[in-house]
Amino acid sequence: ATGLTASATTEALSLFQAYGKETDVGALVAPGSKIAGLGGYDLDTLSTWVVFAGDGDTRQARATVRWSEPTSKSLLEQTYTVTLQRVTGGNTERWQLASITGN
Repeated sequence: ATGLTASATTEALSLFQAYGKETDVGALVAPGSKIAGLGGYDLDTLSTWVVFAGDGDTRQARATVRWSEPTSKSLLEQTYTVTLQRVTGGNTERWQLASITGN
């Protein structure tokens, strides 16, 4: 794991909140990637978030998320493999979602 794990935890929470709730998550997605959100789940817990060490502008990460379905309040836990891509523009740099796969 890298320092990116700790520094990206806040961003990971925002990412998964949007991914669960919205279908259009284009603002979080790296250029060239096509990802749709789940559209209808509330983030209950992000219990695991690990970004693996690497070089360059791409990192692999693993997340374990517990979703809450708003109507029934039922809970669903899912582990994801995530690819993050560093995106830079002007004086800003951020990591965006390049891919996400449920395990």
